[in-house]
Amino acid sequence: MPRLAMLLLLLTCLVFQSEQTLRAQDNQEVAKLVEQLKDKEAVNRSKAALELAAIGPKAAPAVPALIDTLKDENAEVRGHAVFALGQIGPDAKKAVPALVASFKDKDKMVRRLAVDAIGRLGPDAKEALGDVIALLKDDELGPRAADALVRFGPSAKEAIPQLAAALKSAAVRPYAAFTLGKLGKDSLPALIEAFKDKETDVRIDVVIALGMLGADGVPALASALKDKEADVRLNAVSAIAKLGADGKAAVPALAELLKDSDEEIRLRAARALGFLGADAKAAVPALEAAKDDKDKNVKDAVLQALERIQAK
Repeated sequence: MPRLAMLLLLLTCLVFQSEQTLRAQDNQEVAKLVEQLKDKEAVNRSKAALELAAIGPKAAPAVPALIDTLKDENAEVRGHAVFALGQIGPDAKKAVPALVASFKDKDKMVRRLAVDAIGRLGPDAKEALGDVIALLKDDELGPRAADALVRFGPSAKEAIPQLAAALKSAAVRPYAAFTLGKLGKDSLPALIEAFKDKETDVRIDVVIALGMLGADGVPALASALKDKEADVRLNAVSAIAKLGADGKAAVPALAELLKDSDEEIRLRAARALGFLGADAKAAVPALEAAKDDKDKNVKDAVLQALERIQAK
């Protein structure tokens, strides 16, 4: 056998042996920590769970022991066991029923960590989807449930009606809106309906979610530019401005805002039109009419927008 081939074979054997040694060491450490989960001192059990969490996916052999630890009398130990299961990830799928049961743990920290852990499992915890959706009605766990749903992937779209309903809760609203935005255009009908809410804060969070839909959300954002509340209009302008060229369908509505009674809105509208550049040519007449705005900042923004739009 040629010398180079011999060297390559030797190197491969050494790498394999090294990996085997490291795996054996990991397994030994995990086994040691699993035994420590049974220690009579809560502080030691808690420490073992945290160390298993730090090991992450390689601590998968500890899943059965961690599931048992969810029944520990000490809340901190239970919480750290829940956290470890989340850190292990997909290989902790067998823990899903026990984690769902922990949604009702008597300790607040454990309940919250359990929802987070289910979120980390994502699609692998699909069997818990209904339980997570139900939590959207809970002001304490609802925010975490909304965040967890983002990680469930396409299957989370069945939660859209409940997420839209959760916009009514001040505690859950920002998280539900974010998740609706992340779920894409399938959320659009629910968001359009939710925008009819009489509460300003609800409409503001809906606008933020619409901005996450890209071009699909622009028609609804253009309508939001006509809202009676200045804060809603401001947020709609900001959402459109962040979309760049995808926001060009809102140019006519932005041009109308150059006549808004609120100077900050006029300023933001002028800047948004400037950001669009040549795509905002239709707004040139409105910008020309706004060149003599009584507010210096608005006037400067209008002139800058015209310069950008008409640049060759």
